[in-house]
Amino acid sequence: MVTNKINAGPEHVAIIMDGNGRWAKELMLPRQFGHFKGAQVAKKIIRHVSDNTDVSVLTIWGYSTDNNSRPSAEVDALMNIFKKFIIRNTEELHEENVHVTFIGDLTRLPLKLQKVAHVMRDRTVDNTGLHLQIALSYLGDDEIERAVRKIAQKVQSGELDYTKVNTEIIYAHLDTVGVRNPDLIIRTSGEQRMSGFMPLQSSKSELVFVKDHWPAFTPQHFDQALIEYGKRERRFGGIAETTAAE
Repeated sequence: MVTNKINAGPEHVAIIMDGNGRWAKELMLPRQFGHFKGAQVAKKIIRHVSDNTDVSVLTIWGYSTDNNSRPSAEVDALMNIFKKFIIRNTEELHEENVHVTFIGDLTRLPLKLQKVAHVMRDRTVDNTGLHLQIALSYLGDDEIERAVRKIAQKVQSGELDYTKVNTEIIYAHLDTVGVRNPDLIIRTSGEQRMSGFMPLQSSKSELVFVKDHWPAFTPQHFDQALIEYGKRERRFGGIAETTAAE
């Protein structure tokens, strides 16, 4: 008999924070204001998850490498918002025992942003509470490419036998090494696609799509997503318990 995992709370929740610009446009406000508001909501959700849920890992996707195609003024505004968010929240997150790491190719970001990100990471490295994983300059295709290059270099140098390359080896070279895959992924703004977010890690994740734009996202939205997750049967290729017993 295959036992279902029903109503078990997710340990790792990831959020694709989408719709900042559209939210601002609908209110006839500058897109940059939408991004500023989105950062405020991110802080509120982080605190809610840390204080009120049993989630142990929260990943938020702040910036995709695809976003580099946006107008330079908007990209510059986003970089500034990220930098200020990190500077203003490093001590607070540290005091709340939140452990922060970053995934993505940070070398593509402005040097000042890289530096404050490293400060936040190092300041919170020994914390034992919520693990906050921030995806900046991140795209799954790019992550896989970088992982494959690392593996290829080890094979070429003789450090790794190519016949030993398997799924475990691949995962060990991803940005998320050592972090469990997301149990639940939430995407806001009504879009129902992944857009290159964690293509390997999300293969067995439950998905919840929220119609509201990210700046309108609330702790109640988050809790409702947890409730929806709890209603689902996670069979992982097996069959429902009632079916197996028949």
